[in-house]
Amino acid sequence: MPYRQLLVWADRLRDISARGLCYSRDSHDRENYRTIRDIAAEMLARGTDRSDSEIKSLCDALLSRPTPLSYAEGAVIDDLGNILLVKRPDSGLWILPGGALEVGETPAEGAAREVLEETGVVCRATGLAGVFNMDFDVACHPGQMYVLTFLCQRTDTAVPTAPLHPGEVSDMGWFAEDALPDRLYPKSILHITEAFRVWRGEDRAFFDR
Repeated sequence: MPYRQLLVWADRLRDISARGLCYSRDSHDRENYRTIRDIAAEMLARGTDRSDSEIKSLCDALLSRPTPLSYAEGAVIDDLGNILLVKRPDSGLWILPGGALEVGETPAEGAAREVLEETGVVCRATGLAGVFNMDFDVACHPGQMYVLTFLCQRTDTAVPTAPLHPGEVSDMGWFAEDALPDRLYPKSILHITEAFRVWRGEDRAFFDR
């Protein structure tokens, strides 16, 4: 087995344990997350030249510390200038398709994966529209989050008309810039605006200053 694959699996387990220990309050669950952390540390030690104790100390001191969630979304704009949006079933608000990045993938790969998982649209990222800081928006995520918005281009001819997972996405649709749905998630407005600006070549990728 290639060492890199072992390290990717170990780091995914470490990431799961770090998030669990950050947000879970159940004592039984927390004990399970600590066990997962220890297993991840042993796997990382096998794939590196460090000892189990060194890796466990590193996990305790640094790798168990939750960092801002990294989130990628895809701004898929077709040849007619329509953008793909999805509707959240919990709030009824429209947003760009997206989700948390996973260990082992690039942000661009994560954006394309999320678009596919939520809508069935196959696409590839062609450029960065913006990097947005979202501060403790409890309606979306109970902590700080970095959102990377990528311009994406469809790579297939089939255009799905219904979401793949109704429990996560209740509806999907293509909208012109001047005909966006009324119930947009407020912070998505800037993301969509910047995506269209970059798509038209009017501006470079946005970032919070």
